[in-house]
Amino acid sequence: MTGLLNRNAFDDDVEFIQATHDKPLTVMYMDLIGLHEINNHLGHARGDVVLCELADAARAYFGDDNIYRIGGDEFVIISFAHSMAQSARQMGYMRQELLDHGCELSVGMAESDDGEDIPDLVNQAENEMRKDKKRYYASGSGKRQLRTLNKQLEDILVRNKDMESLLQHLNTRYSIAYVVNLRADTQRPVVVPGYVQKMLDKHGGSFHEMLLDYCDKLVAPAYRDGFRMLFDYDYVRDRICREGAIRYAYVRNDGERFLITIFPDTHSVDEVMWVFAKEDTSSEE
Repeated sequence: MTGLLNRNAFDDDVEFIQATHDKPLTVMYMDLIGLHEINNHLGHARGDVVLCELADAARAYFGDDNIYRIGGDEFVIISFAHSMAQSARQMGYMRQELLDHGCELSVGMAESDDGEDIPDLVNQAENEMRKDKKRYYASGSGKRQLRTLNKQLEDILVRNKDMESLLQHLNTRYSIAYVVNLRADTQRPVVVPGYVQKMLDKHGGSFHEMLLDYCDKLVAPAYRDGFRMLFDYDYVRDRICREGAIRYAYVRNDGERFLITIFPDTHSVDEVMWVFAKEDTSSEE
């Protein structure tokens, strides 16, 4: 699929290089971070695209070297043409290009000046890659990547107007969900916490009035002006027609962060789905 050399070729080449080569070389060991999550969130077809993007980038920056895909998400480059410093510079360019496409790598490198034991050199590079990967997750980047994947999936589901799948995806994160008729100001509850139901009962089931009450009582002052724009159903309808969905992030008085997503229902031009999802901020610095 990627057009790269495989594990069998890698094993054969390492044996051959070990027996015949006595010149400097550099080994780079790479792991495509989050491939499992990409497959789970966006599908294996998207995962295959990411793998091919990595392979294309590797050929672009290390085309004169031996490039292998030795496992599902692990790659090795054996370079005879680049020093350690040159390889590091090329790898930096490659990582940035992949990052621009939403792909991230953990990388380890090792260098030999005198044809030392090649399997040992590969192990050194792999150990350095593991350290790099550990630093990545310790910094919270893994959770940030997961949030990015969640938003990418939500964008796809919103564009496809796949409400059922979106609700399944949001099931572990959303707090409030309604289907709202913007013309009649009526609502059909999907998930309704007790305190929101009390607000609805207080206002005779009016979703608009419930939003006003929710904003005044629960939304932090700095976010109320933006939140109040959502009270204008004409504004909501116009933005959905132009953009396909509306998102508004806000903070409640208790410090909890939320994201409202509003998107159309395929069954009615007047109905939209409102989802209030709690935002994960545990990895923010």
